[in-house]
Amino acid sequence: MTFSSTGYFLVPAPAGSVTSHTMCGENRIPGAVSPNSGMPLLLVATLDLGDPRLNVPPGKVERLHLFYPWTCAGNEGVFSYRATGFEVELLSFTSGEAYTDFPYPNYPPFFPEVSLALEPVSAAEQDAIHKLNRGDGGYFAITASVPRLAVPPSQVGGEPLLLQNPLPERRCPSCQNPMPLLACIGDRNGSEHGFVDNDFVQMLFYFCAPCAVVVSENQTD
Repeated sequence: MTFSSTGYFLVPAPAGSVTSHTMCGENRIPGAVSPNSGMPLLLVATLDLGDPRLNVPPGKVERLHLFYPWTCAGNEGVFSYRATGFEVELLSFTSGEAYTDFPYPNYPPFFPEVSLALEPVSAAEQDAIHKLNRGDGGYFAITASVPRLAVPPSQVGGEPLLLQNPLPERRCPSCQNPMPLLACIGDRNGSEHGFVDNDFVQMLFYFCAPCAVVVSENQTD
């Protein structure tokens, strides 16, 4: 279940252009801190929920920051938080150690901000995603004709390419209602090594608009 039946790949915007969606950047949001390390959570992306292509109903926030705890044990479980637009309230977080060499040595506190454009998923790409998610044919045989899917891309809406299928059902920890998938973020972020230096890792972000609650987890092939 996603907000929009139409899928859009999140791709770097043309040089010099400014968009309302971004990937990465420095996290300065109060409350968006790992309880395990005391360090700011990694800012993965910021989405403009007012963009009609996302089809997110009006709620308590207009710009939603997506965070992930890659550098501590928080990434080993499901992670949730409430956004107010000005700060973050952590709702669930896996306790454990802070890492010094994971995902890879000299991991940065944040990655440079990249402006994002929303590029519609073509009919051929959506058909290929459907087949890949259901194991209808070999991965390399299918992606040979749709090279953008050779590495799981970042996507909002539609049916995203999933490293583990079917999509887990998540319920809002506040209202208990089912949560639609808002974004599926791949490893590549414009940096040399990406988020975890593994093309076949992705982050799933579910969103409850009425409660402004995000639930996230990662999947690995």
